Amino acid sequence: MNTIRLPALRADQIVGFLAALGVLRLTTDVLDDPAKLSWPDGGRDGAVLRSRRFADLGELSTALYGVAHDLRTTGRLVPGVDGLPLVRSDADPMNSLSFDDGRGLATSYQLDPVGSEWLASMVGLASPGEDGRLKRSRWWAVGPGPVTIAGTLTKALEPIVGVADIASALTSWRRHDWVGGYLDNAADVGKERIAGTRKRDEFKAAVVGGTWLALLATGWFPERAIGETATETVGWGVSGRRAVFGYPVWREALDASAVRVMLDHPAVSRRDGFALRGMSVAELWECVRLRSGNNNVSVTHPHQVWPAG
Repeated sequence: MNTIRLPALRADQIVGFLAALGVLRLTTDVLDDPAKLSWPDGGRDGAVLRSRRFADLGELSTALYGVAHDLRTTGRLVPGVDGLPLVRSDADPMNSLSFDDGRGLATSYQLDPVGSEWLASMVGLASPGEDGRLKRSRWWAVGPGPVTIAGTLTKALEPIVGVADIASALTSWRRHDWVGGYLDNAADVGKERIAGTRKRDEFKAAVVGGTWLALLATGWFPERAIGETATETVGWGVSGRRAVFGYPVWREALDASAVRVMLDHPAVSRRDGFALRGMSVAELWECVRLRSGNNNVSVTHPHQVWPAG
């Protein structure tokens, strides 16, 4: 297999970690490459992709740009899926799906595993909320004002106009004036101002290409039933009334199937060192979803929680 280094995709940054998963997901599910992913030098260094199909970073970047270009051409928002109630308007259907509507959608996608996977990662189908509507996943229940799933996916795709935009996402980030789905601790919530700036817009900081790859990884984090009356997004939990996202970092090259098992494994939330080492997990990282008034906004910069010290 060919070794392709992705120096910008560090696991000590939430966009970097998710974007690396996005690369693995697209290469495996869309580009028919049984690739493997790892952080051989730990989460503070870049990810490494082992690929059978792509010889180097240039070939990989070209192929990933081809996926983005195809989405733009077909009008799809995520690869291989048509018909999800995602519209580019302020009135996001996903924000007001009733429990019955959601179950009906799930039934309609029974024979479409890709569509079913995306639906389950956007809303919790196991149980309605107190208002009878489906709860949006932690990735999408964010932002002040009319933040739509479709609008977020569209805006993440817009700045990708050439292969160089994907290559930069993998090697050296370029940022632009947008909160980027509130994935990044640099998003505009007034928490961590970039030195020397005064205007709010000057520290909105989505990663060109990287944010798009990161959002496409969220399909690997579905809503799961918690008891009989609640759901929670895989990887997320609540600690001290704060929403916390925890994730593993591994040094051995793992394929998509192994990574998905690891992301949803109870040993991650329990910090079970014995089980984690058995799965080749080297580190655990966490970040916290910030609040601004009544809104969920960006996440804090991740910190390593295991092994201690």
